[in-house]
Amino acid sequence: MDYNEQQEPWYSPVRIIKEFSKLSQVYESKIEDPVFRRAQEMFMGAITLLGAYELSPENKYFMQSNNQSPSPDVMAAKLTEIPNKPILLEMVQIELVEMEEHMETNDPFEFLMGTKLSKKKSYSENDLITLVINKRIKFDPKSIYDNLQNINPKPTIYIVGKPLNTAGAFSITRVWPRLTKTVTFNL
Repeated sequence: MDYNEQQEPWYSPVRIIKEFSKLSQVYESKIEDPVFRRAQEMFMGAITLLGAYELSPENKYFMQSNNQSPSPDVMAAKLTEIPNKPILLEMVQIELVEMEEHMETNDPFEFLMGTKLSKKKSYSENDLITLVINKRIKFDPKSIYDNLQNINPKPTIYIVGKPLNTAGAFSITRVWPRLTKTVTFNL
């Protein structure tokens, strides 16, 4: 992908969450309308990046909206210092997919196989897929990880959800390439 990382401004995930909160207060339930799709993607990308930081403090990312091509949804970058070398800008492309209440399956692995991991899609090790679960289900991250071992996908895969009855809280689990514990964090 030919991407110009200097074309758009970079933001901290915290800034995106604050701005999305302001937007939500003004537009209330209308924030779910498709006209706000880009803002919703940036918000969920920010949740993913904050959750990734909660899983490992080395994950200090900044982000920008990808307005240069239809895919990926969000670009993220972190600076990596290597002794005696220039600072490296590590870019990550975030693809978001939402498993909503009206989806027929309650199996996150099956859902991923039908969407982002279908044979029609192709992702690299520089991609990050975030599955946002927006329905009441129970799932076993270990089972998803075991199933992913059979197909060995290239991208990193996170699952993000909202715990019941906890305002402002989200949970995150990385199910690929290494399984992590589930962490709950509050905005």
